[in-house]
Order: sequence, then structure tokens, then C-alpha cells
Amino acid sequence: MQTKKNIVKISSMFSVITLSVFIMSCSGQSANNRSVVVKDTAPKAKVKQYPHHDEGDDGPTPSISSILDDVRKSYKDTVKVDTTFLINRDNKMTVKLRHYCTYDNKINLPARYLKIYNLSKFQTHDFISALEVTINSRVVFKGLIKKEDFEKLLDDELKKYAVLMSPNVKLSNNILSIQYSLSVPLSDVGKVFTMKIDTSGNKHITAD
Repeated sequence: MQTKKNIVKISSMFSVITLSVFIMSCSGQSANNRSVVVKDTAPKAKVKQYPHHDEGDDGPTPSISSILDDVRKSYKDTVKVDTTFLINRDNKMTVKLRHYCTYDNKINLPARYLKIYNLSKFQTHDFISALEVTINSRVVFKGLIKKEDFEKLLDDELKKYAVLMSPNVKLSNNILSIQYSLSVPLSDVGKVFTMKIDTSGNKHITAD
């Protein structure tokens, strides 16, 4: 998948998430069925936009070094979410998420992604999310969200080289939704997916 040839600094996706509260009510709902949603204001998950890797590319652009620096700096960044959604008057969902680098050294990008950077090799790491979801005092989900959870929906390229990026948390119809970008570092190749956790703790994955 190709996007426009503009460079978006990836470090912004790891900025500290600021939370704001708003009340969402639907017409025809009773007061008892009204929900209060806590929504994070981080950028929505999306495929990062880097230079294209067409064979016709002449070489590095002036900001290539900053892209490489941002990728390397991102390993030290951790995204943390600790928030509560009011499902209705009597029930609340508490979400604690920590998204961080695994330092697993498992991803070796192929030459076709590195040509524009004048690199002969580039080894990078995946990311995972540690998630705990509690409804009132009952823990309904506690575990890790990994790239492997999305594997059935990934093509071969993303299976081999993509990393789990840009978690975006929200509540919709009493179901927790976490939107992710599975993208190849230093490239414009990737797709957006959503992991949904229902009130029983079951995981459901969709491609956006």
C-alpha cells in the first residue's frame, strides 16, 4: 500500500496520551442507558507515511537521517493508558494499557526498503501491549496483545516485517476497541486493524 510522499515523524505516535471526557447520548436512550466515554486524544492509528520505495527513486531525501533517528528513539518510548469508561449509571470499565518495545531483534528489513536510506541492513524490533480490563471490581481481561494476534489477517509482507504500532483506545457500544497500525518500519507499507475486547473478555479482530 502506497501513500503520499510526505514524511511524518513517527515519534508523535509515542507522545503521552492526554485524556478528555465527553458525554455521548443517542436519541431515544433513557437516562439509565446513557454512557459517558473517556476518549484519548492521541492521533488515530494509521500507516506511517515515509518515502516511497519505487525503483525510480533517486536516493535519500534531506530528512532521511531524522527518520532513522526517530525509529531508533521510539524503542525507548512507552505509551501508557490508565482510564475509566462509565458504561452506565451502575457500571464502569477500567482500562490499563502499556505499549512498549520488545527489543527482540527479530525483524531484518530487506534491501528494497533500505535503498532510499543507503543502508545495507537494518535490524529492528516489534512492540507489544500489556492490557488489563476491569469491569467494576471484576477483571475480564489480563494479558498481552501481540502481532501474532493479527496474523490471520496479514499478508506475507506484513507477517515478516511489520511491527505493532500506534494503539488508540476507545469505548463503543460497551466494547473496548484498540486500533493499531501494523506497519513496516522506514516504509509506507502497512494496514490498520482493531482489537475489540467485549465485556466477557473475548478478543475480536477486524481490518479497518
